[in-house]
Amino acid sequence: MDKLTRYGEIIKKILTEYYQIVEKAPDFHPENCLIFDDNNHHYF
Repeated sequence: MDKLTRYGEIIKKILTEYYQIVEKAPDFHPENCLIFDDNNHHYF
């Protein structure tokens, strides 16, 4: 696995864990979501 792929996996893991915490907050808005674009290495 090359560095860029590995970094992408780490970023996705961190964002997913953070999202799981945030979605439990009382002021969570359903329009919040995660977007992963692996082809262009964009993670939102």
